[in-house]
Amino acid sequence: MPRLGFLYKFVSSNGTHATGFLCRYTSSTEDNCVDGLDNDCNGLTDAQDPACRGRIPPVSQRCVVNGVCEAPRCAATPRS
Repeated sequence: MPRLGFLYKFVSSNGTHATGFLCRYTSSTEDNCVDGLDNDCNGLTDAQDPACRGRIPPVSQRCVVNGVCEAPRCAATPRS
């Protein structure tokens, strides 16, 4: 699989309509486990992807110093 580009996966058709999945892949394996994206287009995002097991930091480590989160669904760390 090429390293960058788009991937289209056919899902189904019923004679008048077709359903598919379009994914923009950035890597052949999940290399960013906190961005909420399916970077390798295998249908799994971050915590769901086996390639990310053991590589996802605790929520508090995913937030930047000013409390703005770097990753989706991240709870802001309170300031002291």
